[in-house]
Amino acid sequence: MTLTEGAKPAYSIYRGTDLETTLFRVTETCPPGQSDFLSYVLAGRAFPPEGFFRALGVSLWLTEAKARKMARSGQLGRCYAEVDLRGRAEAYLSITNHKTGHVTVWAPPRLLLECVVRCVDTEQGA
Repeated sequence: MTLTEGAKPAYSIYRGTDLETTLFRVTETCPPGQSDFLSYVLAGRAFPPEGFFRALGVSLWLTEAKARKMARSGQLGRCYAEVDLRGRAEAYLSITNHKTGHVTVWAPPRLLLECVVRCVDTEQGA
């Protein structure tokens, strides 16, 4: 394969084993269910064609503060789950927006659910 001069990859992809911290997922319910970890593709949701690769994964956040803010906005759900993917070689991730702390994770929904260590319902005063 030959690439054009100066070509740069769209994403740097890592395994869960590369993580040194937990991540956070905004969810509809607390405790979350497997449906809270469906990608746009698995959920049958629409997405722009150029977003296909990201639509195969799910959105998580690097910080609890960002997940809390997103949950309190109510756009994505009112809860958030702390997800510990450390040591999980079958999970792949990329920091897809360094400014916002957005992370795309590619892993089966059942695996993500198994890795939930805590859940917070923002309507319960958290």
